[in-house]
Amino acid sequence: MRRRPLTFIFAAAAGSSLLAADRPFHGHGAAEHAVLSQFEGAAAAVSRSDDFPQLAPLRENWQTIRDEGLVLITEGAVKAADGRTDAAFNSFFRTGWKRFYLAWYGRPHPSALERCPKTMALLSAIPDVKAAMFALLPPGARLGRHRDPYAGSLRYHLGLLTPNSDDCFIEVDGERRSWRDGDAFMFDETYIHQAENRNAKDRLILFCDVRPAPNNPVARLVDVVFGR
Repeated sequence: MRRRPLTFIFAAAAGSSLLAADRPFHGHGAAEHAVLSQFEGAAAAVSRSDDFPQLAPLRENWQTIRDEGLVLITEGAVKAADGRTDAAFNSFFRTGWKRFYLAWYGRPHPSALERCPKTMALLSAIPDVKAAMFALLPPGARLGRHRDPYAGSLRYHLGLLTPNSDDCFIEVDGERRSWRDGDAFMFDETYIHQAENRNAKDRLILFCDVRPAPNNPVARLVDVVFGR
């Protein structure tokens, strides 16, 4: 039984978004999910796109971001963790998912500052971006059903190099959306979601955790009290 419908935000970039930072999480009932998901009735599962005008520079410069990401892929820097040093994502690495950290809750990655200066400049100019990484979902990769218990942020995906096809998709609370180059969408990561690339092409996105809109006082309070 679905607890409430999910609405996605789409924002088209001029000229033309896996889930990273998701941690497998199960076992919460409807009442607990209501609390974790910014309290039932207090806010929609996904905010309106015009609540986040500060993210517009990312969409407007998606090709610049893409180009720096492609260099990282060529250099083999977008990869799974060496050994078991990134425990939150071990189950994702086993299915082929790869990532390159840009910044993580107040800590820019030193190598990102050196290797992705234009992307880092764009991100550093947006204080509401709490975390960011490049995330690669290669052909045949699949991320199983999971959700994040932390309700102090929204998940932002910006398509950089995608199959531009419906056979590469994310499904959140039963609703499916596909990535497109230069397009962005946001969702509430506390809902159960999964992703799969059934296409023969890679899917590269910019993934960000974004502070909730100012008109969402409950999520803002969660961010202040439990923000990482």
